[in-house]
Amino acid sequence: MLEVTPTVAPPGAEEQSRANMVMAVVRGIVAALVFGLGVFFVIDARSLWIRRDDSCGEQVEMSAIPY
Repeated sequence: MLEVTPTVAPPGAEEQSRANMVMAVVRGIVAALVFGLGVFFVIDARSLWIRRDDSCGEQVEMSAIPY
């Protein structure tokens, strides 16, 4: 049978582990924000296309277009 003997962790291993966990959390938050912004811009662009398609046959004055 295989026996495993525990060894002493090198100095600073706990801080390194905590830093790795903090970096993983930060990366997850950044990924969620980027994903959310991407979804927002896709939905916003889609609504602009729908709005443009609805007014396709209308004659619109240039001063009436909101910027």
